[in-house]
Amino acid sequence: MRLLTVVALLALVAGVAGCVPGSDGDPDDPSTPATESTTGSGSQPTMEQTREQVRSTTQDVLELIVSDEGPLASAKPSLAGAYGNWRSCDDDLVTWSYDGDGRVDLGSGDSGLGFLREVRRAVEDQGWVYEPNPVSADPATSLTARKGPNLLRVQAYADQSFVLVSVLGPCIEPTNEQRADLETSRKSEPLELP
Repeated sequence: MRLLTVVALLALVAGVAGCVPGSDGDPDDPSTPATESTTGSGSQPTMEQTREQVRSTTQDVLELIVSDEGPLASAKPSLAGAYGNWRSCDDDLVTWSYDGDGRVDLGSGDSGLGFLREVRRAVEDQGWVYEPNPVSADPATSLTARKGPNLLRVQAYADQSFVLVSVLGPCIEPTNEQRADLETSRKSEPLELP
């Protein structure tokens, strides 16, 4: 009984130590979202499920941002392009994340910085939870929010009339065969634009 108590206590301490508020999945790369196994939310999704979910989420966010009623509407936004691809979450290429990225040009010529507050409100209305202290991004020029296993980043620049949108999926561990494919081919895949 005492041994079981010690084991349970060690497991609890290890779990709490791995859950640092505001941190992501890989302590060496704070921009990496937590894996399903570290979030305790159940079994790991397949690579195809992760890919499709991130692609769909990225498209939804881009559609929201550039819509006629969206947070950038007064700046005459247009999508310059969007794509998705796999990237390694760690130096050892053990876990991989599917990420969706898009660029929204502001036809008005305005800097995107003035719109981050409106973008934050719009994504929060869609269930994203704002992260006020992102580990690896400047909160003065970017918005970071989380929804489920995905991390959203919207980056703006004082001297540029565009914003960059990224949805980072969870880090998952592929099979050896899948990993070999990822190591040799990391092509970008276009996303359908709204």
